[in-house]
Amino acid sequence: MKNYNEKLVTYLRSINKKVTLEREEILNAVIKVATYADLKHFNAKDIYNQIKLIKSPLSIATVYRTLPMFAEAGIIAEIAKRKGKMIYELIRKEKHHDHLICCSCGKVTEFYNAEIEALQKKISKELEFDIIEHSHSIKGICKDCKK
Repeated sequence: MKNYNEKLVTYLRSINKKVTLEREEILNAVIKVATYADLKHFNAKDIYNQIKLIKSPLSIATVYRTLPMFAEAGIIAEIAKRKGKMIYELIRKEKHHDHLICCSCGKVTEFYNAEIEALQKKISKELEFDIIEHSHSIKGICKDCKK
């Protein structure tokens, strides 16, 4: 958790913003939801519901405004937009993975495929393109929604 707090403080200083109690509460809620509630993929409403548990007066609008800032700080990643709402995940030091996103129910499934990763590297090399980062999301209909 300290690492995420340090990232937030460093980022806020770089854009001349203050560390506020509200931002700290939202960060703590993100960490709780993503770690202890085992909800790897979350949206602003999930974070707001966690904040309500501690009886905080924060509004959902504050959560919606703050999460993109956390994405810019490298604390969370924007995964996909579903029905106008962004889905996020906490950035962890885990093995790289990609996502399958159901357009019907919004379920996000993580996967890793060495062949896809190798092909991306091969194409980049052929085109003399240096990859800095990438994300790969495939949208479709999951098996539960096809029933």
